[in-house]
Amino acid sequence: MHKNNTMVSSFQDIESEISFKKANDLASDAIVKNFCIFVKSIVNFGYYFHASE
Repeated sequence: MHKNNTMVSSFQDIESEISFKKANDLASDAIVKNFCIFVKSIVNFGYYFHASE
């Protein structure tokens, strides 16, 4: 339960960071790319974790 709350607040922090920096296109692009890498690493970790069970 606590882990989910931490994830939600992390996503909220990322969302507010994105909207805060939207005026700067380069910053937004960097955030989006980093976010995509972050999501991919979570997906890869989840796949690896389930495959190793």
